Amino acid sequence: RETKQDVYHPLHNQIECAGPVGRERANAYSSNSRHTHREQPHFLIMRKLPADPIFGYHPDIDKKIGPAAAKVLHTDIHTVTRIEKGVVNHVYKIESSQGPMIARVFSRKRWPEEQKLQWIEAKLTAHQIPHAKLKYISREADYFPYGFMVVEYIDGQDGAEAIQSGIISADKFFEQLGALLRRVHDISIAQFGQV
Repeated sequence: RETKQDVYHPLHNQIECAGPVGRERANAYSSNSRHTHREQPHFLIMRKLPADPIFGYHPDIDKKIGPAAAKVLHTDIHTVTRIEKGVVNHVYKIESSQGPMIARVFSRKRWPEEQKLQWIEAKLTAHQIPHAKLKYISREADYFPYGFMVVEYIDGQDGAEAIQSGIISADKFFEQLGALLRRVHDISIAQFGQV
């Protein structure tokens, strides 16, 4: 008997169908699949889903993010600056009476998944791994169609800038990055695959 569990992959906007399926079944799916692994007794089949509408950038977001953050965090907002390096979400640096923060307005309906960021926050905190602490998150459409989040702001340069300016060598940077990633990947979870 075949067992299947569909798992949504928001970055690829696909559903992964996993389970013991025969070659015939895998071949039948292959015209609709993105990845089919025929060498293994278990196949992963990716089926394309209809695309989620993306909440694209609009200058109104610039005007709304400050008041939204002020309301949910019960703080005064002094300045709001759009960070244009954000690729997935609309990102802002906020100066407030509680200090600097980063706000991300979600641009996709199903990414990140519900409760995923809270789960990551709890794991990083439990293992004492440095990270920007989550201050607020909501997927509700109270302020923006797919919600928004606020995290603390951590001052510093990105890795490329630090290496180019000579603050740190590339070797030392990657050594420190590798050590941090090792700690993250040492966190055990009760399942294999997407979390």
